[in-house]
Amino acid sequence: MRLNLSKTLQIIGKIIYINIIIVAIAVCFLLIGCLFPQELIDKNIQESISVFEDEGQYPRIGDKEDSSMLDNFTDCLILMESSTMRIAELQSIFSNPLYFDVNPVAEFSNFIEKRDKTNPTGYYVRYWMGFRTLVRSMLVFMNYSQIRRFLSWVIFVLFIITSFFISSYIDIRTGVLFAISIIFVKPQVLCNSLQYSCCFILALLALFFIPIVIQKGKEIPFFLLLGMLTMYFDFYTSPLVVLGYPLIFMILLKTNEKPNVKLSLLSIVGWGIGYGTMWIMKLLCATLFTSVNGFSNGFHSFAARVGITKRSDLIEYYDIGKAFRALIRVALPDTLSRIIACITILCMIIVLIFCIIYNKLKHDQCVNYITLLFPIICTALWYMIAAQPTAIHAYFQYRNLSIVVFSGMMFYSLLVYPIKNKSKI
Repeated sequence: MRLNLSKTLQIIGKIIYINIIIVAIAVCFLLIGCLFPQELIDKNIQESISVFEDEGQYPRIGDKEDSSMLDNFTDCLILMESSTMRIAELQSIFSNPLYFDVNPVAEFSNFIEKRDKTNPTGYYVRYWMGFRTLVRSMLVFMNYSQIRRFLSWVIFVLFIITSFFISSYIDIRTGVLFAISIIFVKPQVLCNSLQYSCCFILALLALFFIPIVIQKGKEIPFFLLLGMLTMYFDFYTSPLVVLGYPLIFMILLKTNEKPNVKLSLLSIVGWGIGYGTMWIMKLLCATLFTSVNGFSNGFHSFAARVGITKRSDLIEYYDIGKAFRALIRVALPDTLSRIIACITILCMIIVLIFCIIYNKLKHDQCVNYITLLFPIICTALWYMIAAQPTAIHAYFQYRNLSIVVFSGMMFYSLLVYPIKNKSKI
């Protein structure tokens, strides 16, 4: 009993130590962002105004489906928040001051004047907004339109390289299914949004480290770090892709080894701990270094989002069924796509029954294949807990489903044709 308690305390101590180190690095990273020349940043922000005036808040790309909708409201806010981080006002890196009354897109044209001459209208203290340093670095050289083009190159190059990278470690089938899962969430829309692209860039980059992490036996600390980075750069746009894609890749690389159910579960828990503790550390920093009570602000918002306290004007959105229906409408907008999805699921069930009846799989492989369903379970739980924001923001929340598509298709395909021993680790 004492040994277990001692080991638990050691683990807690390590988590706290890692959090302190990462938070120190995170704050330094934001401070570096303050050093970029404000004049160049403001110049490129001024050049970006016309984009938002022409497109409005929620334009669509290519078609009229909700899955093609951009969130210019948030992207405009991202540019504003990146601009307000000033070296002369260091508390701004924790307080995230707001300088608009109702609609940042409509009020963007006079934002700089309002920022320099008036007090903030509010604060976004519950978010790290770690992306601000990266956005500021881009704003030194590019306006918003040019940033979009740059993101297009980054995302599509990463997409191609990671597809080949996965294929080289496992097989072509896996690389193709990975590519399909990314195509499912419309990468042409992703690359036109600062908000949407963040988690996917982080997830794709994380894939390159998985073979090294496995080789060194550092899977759990790695997922702990990934959880912290997810919270640092993005709160809830599509955070599960940063957990799901690396987790699926790790499971696939270990398919022919001993069952890894425990490792997969601990990796998920590690990611969750990193995600949660990094948020707590942000609330603590806001409380210590600004005039705003970060804990009160953060937990009040969290309670309203998950339904602990329900906003009367949003009461209809707390329904879990409504959240899942909203996701289906976005992900499968027409009858044909829903029929194809139903047929695919039916085939998966039939093949599963066939494999059970004829005992086609080894026990260890069956256990490892089942772990591919963990990302699906995590995604379902996420949508159930966060039903309100999911129902309201299904047009971007649905992108978490990309890991459901990848893990589901891999599970189905492995039942038919298991992975042969092909590991470069």
